[in-house]
Amino acid sequence: MSTIHINRGAVKELSRTDAGVRWCFGCRKHLQYEHIVYGHDCDPMDDWYGPWPALECTRCHDDRALFPGFEREPEDA
Repeated sequence: MSTIHINRGAVKELSRTDAGVRWCFGCRKHLQYEHIVYGHDCDPMDDWYGPWPALECTRCHDDRALFPGFEREPEDA
């Protein structure tokens, strides 16, 4: 059995915008969130995995805006 590793290059931040104030269940406070788009450091037309969105709390740098156990749909991010 063999293992294949695909290296897509370094991940970089493509953009960062304000996402408003939301409740952070990790910090247990209303805090500012940011909408961040990450992508690989390669030609966007050659990247099968494409850029992906994320929400981050400005304090804990994690997405804990949803009640524990809930998952975010891709179009909600």
